[in-house]
Amino acid sequence: MKKPVLLIGLMLTMSLAGCIGNDDSGTVQVELTDDQLDSIMDDYFQDFVNNTTITINDETDSSTNYYTNGTLSPQVEYYVVDYRFTMDDVMGISPGIDHMNNTFTAEYREYNYSENNESVYEYELECVGYYLVGLASTPVPYWQDSSNYMLAWQNEYNNTIADLYRDYAYESFVRAACDESYTGNGSNSGSMAPVTLFEIEIPAGKAIMCERTPTITMWYSDEQYYHTAYGEQYSYAGNNPWPSFSYQTGIYQMWDRMMGTSCSTLPIGSATVDTTFEFWTYERSLHEDGDYRFYVVYSLVDVLEHQS
Repeated sequence: MKKPVLLIGLMLTMSLAGCIGNDDSGTVQVELTDDQLDSIMDDYFQDFVNNTTITINDETDSSTNYYTNGTLSPQVEYYVVDYRFTMDDVMGISPGIDHMNNTFTAEYREYNYSENNESVYEYELECVGYYLVGLASTPVPYWQDSSNYMLAWQNEYNNTIADLYRDYAYESFVRAACDESYTGNGSNSGSMAPVTLFEIEIPAGKAIMCERTPTITMWYSDEQYYHTAYGEQYSYAGNNPWPSFSYQTGIYQMWDRMMGTSCSTLPIGSATVDTTFEFWTYERSLHEDGDYRFYVVYSLVDVLEHQS
């Protein structure tokens, strides 16, 4: 490995005790003894180091390291998320859907005790299952009146499918796909269903660090700025204009499906598998008229597997 060579230029304005004279060319010469030179280096070298940034290129490595005040400062890449969205964007609600004839995907998990493992099966279910009661004349949607639906599902399908229809009925994406009366802002029930706002994929061997606290704001057209974000109004809001008497929009975080984890200046990640960091809120915390903005700055750093 070729060792780095450090070239230091010192400019000192000072009184020198030595012999000063001119040569024939008119150049000023300063002659110092070894003791005088050692004294100058002792007095000024530390000041030079403390105020100098040195770049060292090592031919054995393609990366560049920076040394400031004698400390290694690796070059860091920062990622900026400036995501502007509406409720429809994150809820997957699109106009003009034929809700009754739409479909959605549901998962059924089955544990096999003899093999001690769990199998996951995916079913594509028809939204018409939520309109079975009265289908021949005037359909009564499940969300309007759920009476007799379990019996209808068991007769039309089987117990497994009946359970899936029941269990998925109030999932946000199912209502967006199947419920023709669904507004998406939870106004009918103050829904606490989680809604994903943004996901960051973290490759194996990396960990995420947030350089600032993630924030979410909302656009106020009258004032022409982004400020506190709100969702649907409380049931007692009456005729007060939105966003007064409304749920405030909070950001919740989850790494690798682990609740209670948060993106901060401390790294969080896996040395062995790819993971996902998710930012989410509650369904009632979004409003159909809101123009929202999510902002966060983060970096990815290397991590190693713990060796016990």
